[in-house]
Amino acid sequence: MRFPLLLAAVSVLLFGCGQQESSAPKPSGAWSSLQWMNGVRAYPAQDIPGAGFSQAFAEKRGARKADMDALEPWEPRGPHNVAGRMLTVAFNPENTRTLWAGSASGGLWRSWSAGEGTAAWHRVETGFPLLSVSALAFAPGDSSTIYIGTGEVYNYGQGDGRGVTHRPTRGSYGTGILVSRDGGQSWSRSLDWEAEQGRGVQMLRVNPVRAETVWAATTEGTYVSYDAGATWLLANPVLMATDIAIHPADTSSVFAAHGNLGSPGHGLYRSEDGGASWERLAAGLPATYRGKALLSIAPSDPSVLYATIGNGFSSSDGNWLVRSVDGGDTWEIRESATNFVGSQGWYSHDVQVHPSDPDFITVIGFLIYTSSDGGGVLLPATEWNSWTIAAPQVGQHDGASNYTHPDHHALAVHPEDPDYMLFATDGGIYRTTDGARSFRALNGGLQTVQFYAGMSNSARDSEYAMAGTQDNTTLLYRGTVRWRILSGGDGAWTAIDPGRPNRLFWSSQYLAMRRSTDGGINSVSIRPPGNNRFTGFVAPFILSPADADKVYAGRDLVYVSTDQGETWGTGNRGNVLTGEPLVSLAGSHQNRDVAYAITAPGSFDRGRVLITTNGGSDWRDVTGRLPDRYLVDLAVDPTDDSRVFLTVAGFGSDHVFRTSDAGANWEPAGSGLPDLPTWSVAIDPDYPDTVFAGNDVGVFVSENGGDTWGPFDAGLPEAIIAMDLSISTVERKLRVATHGNGMWQRQLDGGENREPELPINQAFEVLTVFPNPSNGITRVTFVLGDAQDAHVGVYNADGRLSLLVHEGRLEAGRSMLPFSTVDLPAGNYFVSVRSAELDATVPLAVVR
Repeated sequence: MRFPLLLAAVSVLLFGCGQQESSAPKPSGAWSSLQWMNGVRAYPAQDIPGAGFSQAFAEKRGARKADMDALEPWEPRGPHNVAGRMLTVAFNPENTRTLWAGSASGGLWRSWSAGEGTAAWHRVETGFPLLSVSALAFAPGDSSTIYIGTGEVYNYGQGDGRGVTHRPTRGSYGTGILVSRDGGQSWSRSLDWEAEQGRGVQMLRVNPVRAETVWAATTEGTYVSYDAGATWLLANPVLMATDIAIHPADTSSVFAAHGNLGSPGHGLYRSEDGGASWERLAAGLPATYRGKALLSIAPSDPSVLYATIGNGFSSSDGNWLVRSVDGGDTWEIRESATNFVGSQGWYSHDVQVHPSDPDFITVIGFLIYTSSDGGGVLLPATEWNSWTIAAPQVGQHDGASNYTHPDHHALAVHPEDPDYMLFATDGGIYRTTDGARSFRALNGGLQTVQFYAGMSNSARDSEYAMAGTQDNTTLLYRGTVRWRILSGGDGAWTAIDPGRPNRLFWSSQYLAMRRSTDGGINSVSIRPPGNNRFTGFVAPFILSPADADKVYAGRDLVYVSTDQGETWGTGNRGNVLTGEPLVSLAGSHQNRDVAYAITAPGSFDRGRVLITTNGGSDWRDVTGRLPDRYLVDLAVDPTDDSRVFLTVAGFGSDHVFRTSDAGANWEPAGSGLPDLPTWSVAIDPDYPDTVFAGNDVGVFVSENGGDTWGPFDAGLPEAIIAMDLSISTVERKLRVATHGNGMWQRQLDGGENREPELPINQAFEVLTVFPNPSNGITRVTFVLGDAQDAHVGVYNADGRLSLLVHEGRLEAGRSMLPFSTVDLPAGNYFVSVRSAELDATVPLAVVR
């Protein structure tokens, strides 16, 4: 084993036991999510390379577009009533109806309507590969000058405070600091980290007296610019600077917080000479801590400072609220009994002093708190469980008046009204206008949800889909941007029964599966056994495409059900596949007993691909010579289950591979794709040589079975994380579930440009029925030369009509008509198409 210690750490941090419902102290779900994301990108290296993301973005922009990219562009499909993780928010100081916000992996956003309305927000493109925006700052008296800091990083170049060395804890890539001097119309690089994508900027502050002086808290330490961002100096090189506070009158007095997760030198620092020298403050402060610290200085009395200090990543680790009344010389712990950070002392908390009252503070963390006595007593202002578990209206609040989404990252105070504050949370932007007595969501059009893999579509209804999200539940799409919430926590893999679309399946962390038979109104747990088994945070399950009653689900063991989760058996004769948890599953469309699985790399083994041909009883390793990277996704050709495409994460390898012999041999199939972690792959069921792949910059397409690739991104933002790709076969819609920009949809070519030029009397040659044999939704496809009436039906062996598919007018060109065989007895049938120019019949087998 080449990386024994590293791989052991990966396994411990990316996976855990399935049981997450005890009363024991709980780690943060955000911790598990970020560790998983970063591990996938970095493995087998300790960290991602410096320039991979920027280089891939440049390659994509310079690549020749695929011919198919001339089709209808992508369109956003929401959700617009549920938003994803936001890291920062700010008022335009000269026009406070204009708001700016930075998301964790969905770019930069602006509202011209104070966040109100159904389409309040729009993404601002910068011309740079921008995913995470972690800091915002305006030049005083000049709201046209805007600085943004990029990169979401919580741990960097050290352990996690528990003696375990592991990869950095990172959400998405950074590119340094960008600046606009025309109100956001154009952008340029300020602190250029194009070749250092692993670095991040945590906070930006502009000197309130001298606008040319700008401060930045970054992973490398505290930076300062004296020329409005033209050049930068590293003022304090202690790693992981997290916040900066500037004395409002004596701006040579600067405070900085450094450290996270026990990094070296962590603590609060002060400079009295504009950053030329620094002292670490100690009197009255905790001697050590394993989270991060955030600062606030009282504008009305700058000798008063506050800091929130977290102590790790578990709900039992605690926190401190500290105060100094002598300019930082000494500090007092004002509150430590209230666990205001929850399990996220490393992740999300802050404090803000009232502009005119140094004793009144607002503290954010898991909830929002206020104190009128300098932090002696913290009173909760919000409740996390008073949310609306249904389908909030777009542009409206999503809970009771005391509800905000938990996990608060930042707050901003209106420059003229201290009772008016904005909050950036894991569920979007919220507002109070009455001093934290009531709240309102401002998420109309803020399409920043972070989807995971495991999206599913209805085989009957093109406007019906499901997907799981980071910290925003499993969501149900019903044809509009108003999505429905199904259950709490992080969502994960989903499935929709193709023949019975009201039967929905979804899961949350560690394979907590549920089933609904009424479209998600009610549900029951069908969690597979093995809660104490090694299980991925986002663990896979599938309904077999050939038989929806058969379910495969993966921990380090594979569990198999033949009755949709009522009962479970253990696959592989009770043995683990490799000892590591499963990452992905994909099944045959012809044979319910054929399925493929991917396992994660870890302390027991590298990542592997395995196949079963007997319903999960036995699994065979078909990894072959695939690269030692994190293997991520599989797509099985719907017409040939021995033909499979696979995606590869990491850097320094090909990122798509294919096999035509069920894994006996794999070959690279990624020519034209950038060297970047590739998350998703999908095969067009009607044209199997058309294959789609998604990575950290967007969507690509191959029209020749993977020989060559080109960007397929018309209409998409400049950079998106294409976490999952799926095709709604009813009306041929390609969907991408992004990790940071919600779901996008694109109408695929219906086939009229691909059919061979046939004489009308030969048109019956293109009559096809697929899948065949059928156990659910099947499609009959044919071409008509002119618009005409047609009869399409399914007949039994005696020649009697068993199912009427269509009766009436059809337009000229290609027709693709879906029908369900669920209610037909197993047996042999014929599909017949009769019209003025067609009289064709093909056999159909219905199986159970």
